[in-house]
Amino acid sequence: MSKAMARNSAYFVRTGAGPITLIMISFGVDPITGRATALAAGHGIVAGWGFAIAGDILYYAVLALTTLRLNLYISDPNITILIVLATMALAPHARALFSIQANARYSLSTDRPFAAANLL
Repeated sequence: MSKAMARNSAYFVRTGAGPITLIMISFGVDPITGRATALAAGHGIVAGWGFAIAGDILYYAVLALTTLRLNLYISDPNITILIVLATMALAPHARALFSIQANARYSLSTDRPFAAANLL
């Protein structure tokens, strides 16, 4: 019985998150969280920091390219930087606000009999 369990459990012993997932976590949150997630997923220190740095560099590249592209239309670097910084600061809050409003509209609809149970 123990041999059969060891053989079957070998299929489930593997890394929890792949490289792309870890890079996106580092991109979306911060490099330290990306590194901690990589460690929890079973990756080593070098690979974990590599994923975290790759996500951080990807974030910087998106931010730099967005700023440069927006500067083509605005032509004032100070205003461009203010717009990008304000968008970085306010976009997560706006997304959360719209998500809460959409969930409230959907869960309070009358065509679903157990809509209140989804609020828990």
